[in-house]
Amino acid sequence: MALSAQATLAEDGGVPEWLGGKPDVDIKTDRCGVYEWFFNEADSQTGGAVSKDDLASRRVINIANKLVDHHLSRPTVEYGAEIKYLVIGENGPSHFEFTISNDELERIMGESCSD
Repeated sequence: MALSAQATLAEDGGVPEWLGGKPDVDIKTDRCGVYEWFFNEADSQTGGAVSKDDLASRRVINIANKLVDHHLSRPTVEYGAEIKYLVIGENGPSHFEFTISNDELERIMGESCSD
């Protein structure tokens, strides 16, 4: 199954390197604060559609995992991407765009899971 995404173009016109490669949809318990942030942002932009759609949910988990992995190996000041067609609902396609600072990402990476 493919989990494609179109991200904001990098300076050279390509997809940000951190978003490429094989999907990583494994839920990692130490990242629940990051997942929660991404789901809140995506649901806010899509009227709650992401949490209700299995494929869109896996795409969000993939984005969060790839961003954290990139951040841990090569942190930058800010991260962002535009994901086209994250979910297609009754009202057509919904896209997802986010920007998160290094400081905010560090903060939510330290959050524990809520039950």
